[in-house]
Amino acid sequence: MTIPPTNDTNLRLDYLMAFESLEDMLAMARKGDSHAARAILASIACYLHPESGAEIPLELRKYLSNAFYEMASGKDARHALNLIRGGRPNYSRNLKVTVAYIVYQLVNEQNLTVLEASERAAENINQNIKDGRFYELDNRPITSDTTRNWYSEFKEEIDIIYSNAGITENP
Repeated sequence: MTIPPTNDTNLRLDYLMAFESLEDMLAMARKGDSHAARAILASIACYLHPESGAEIPLELRKYLSNAFYEMASGKDARHALNLIRGGRPNYSRNLKVTVAYIVYQLVNEQNLTVLEASERAAENINQNIKDGRFYELDNRPITSDTTRNWYSEFKEEIDIIYSNAGITENP
């Protein structure tokens, strides 16, 4: 299930807890989704509440155990619990294709060079990053190099989609 774009952290957490399975949330957290990690911690807090009486599911116990071992080994708690990403972000294919398509449109509709289109796409995305459409970027600016790389990676695929749709001219 795709999480709707929003900058409202509480709304995103509520959505995750209501509609995502525990296994999906754990997988998302392990891939660096800090919102999913927060939803997991909220779930754990509910299980740990003295009035809960519920047993913590095995997958949550494994998640906590691994995090505690990592913290005991010196890893920062925020990284161990997947609350912040470490290293290079692991962006979804959906985000990459969306960004590539933005560059594609700029190249074909406005006759910009790939370099110009990549720069304009990065500028537009960075200006609108807080409106929720690009929530996966976690308010991190995107570079024109990244938009150009994703365009190069998915251009052929976008061309095929247009060809299969019977669109013979530039979109």
